[in-house]
Amino acid sequence: MTSQNGWDYYYGRNNKAQSYEKAMKIFKKQAQKGDGKAMGIVGAMYHDGEGVDVNYGTALIWFKQAAAQGNADAMALIACMYQYARGVEFSYINMMFWMEKAANHGSQSAKNFIFSIGHPENWDSMTTEKARENDRLFITPMLKANDARRNAEMREKK
Repeated sequence: MTSQNGWDYYYGRNNKAQSYEKAMKIFKKQAQKGDGKAMGIVGAMYHDGEGVDVNYGTALIWFKQAAAQGNADAMALIACMYQYARGVEFSYINMMFWMEKAANHGSQSAKNFIFSIGHPENWDSMTTEKARENDRLFITPMLKANDARRNAEMREKK
């Protein structure tokens, strides 16, 4: 089975009943073969509890494996885990490390986030209030836009 079949089950299309469990099985099989994109998807499904119980620790493991394959989205999601202390201790340093890494690997949302908080020399002085404001203004709308774009692409493929 291909990752495409995974998306068919994930979204319930092409005569497949929607099933996160079946989608997870397909994506996990691809991830175990070394597919970095599938690794990131498996991480996201563990993070969000889609087809499995929410498990931030397992999500982080999959995201780090995906990041090692150059998956910029996984790198940005690791940064968000540090930003929101999901399965890890809150850390600006780790958040910015992973966000910068994601930006350097082509993540536009990571580039926009870094631009929004100013130059790297100002990162240490960033406050929790400023981080939350940046999230409200930049990250959340970008993630929603990415979801909308992905959903539109899926509808076009139907």
